[in-house]
Amino acid sequence: MLYLEAHNAKWAITSDFIYMDLEQRVNADRVLIESGRANAKQLCCELAGLYRLNPYLEVGLAGRINAVKSSLDVQTIGTVGDVRYESAFLLEFWIDPVAVARVSKTYDEKLYWIFRGDIGGFGIGSDLTWQIQAYVGYKFPKVIQSSVGYRVMSMDYETGSGRDYFRYDIRNFGPNIRIGFNL
Repeated sequence: MLYLEAHNAKWAITSDFIYMDLEQRVNADRVLIESGRANAKQLCCELAGLYRLNPYLEVGLAGRINAVKSSLDVQTIGTVGDVRYESAFLLEFWIDPVAVARVSKTYDEKLYWIFRGDIGGFGIGSDLTWQIQAYVGYKFPKVIQSSVGYRVMSMDYETGSGRDYFRYDIRNFGPNIRIGFNL
């Protein structure tokens, strides 16, 4: 993950880049499948513009570009016991419009917390995408800051039919540690 932000007193422009490489082994059933693996790689890039309504609240719009490459590699057992290698992959690309809200507070110019939520897709790209982030951090003297938090990101995207059918309905979540540099 890589997050970049530029802001002044009223406006903020943010970008968020996420790359995931997820893999799952396919269990052998000794009848049809000898072995295999399923893989999904996702690249998600977001660009957002936020406007500060008051000292604590910012709202804005974002565009989230998603690219997912999924593949399946299996060794199957044929009717006479021979082993066959089969492979397939699919690449999907879509763009989601997203509405964003961010609430933040800084204490003594050092301690801070941030809560960010968004919702989007609206059937234009994903049927629904949403995200929640919460962080608590500390701004060290000069240019460094650090925070710890939690992030949940959900996407429900579906397209095609028959052999071209693709569904990506996934929720990623977990703790985050962030290190930032202020220029």
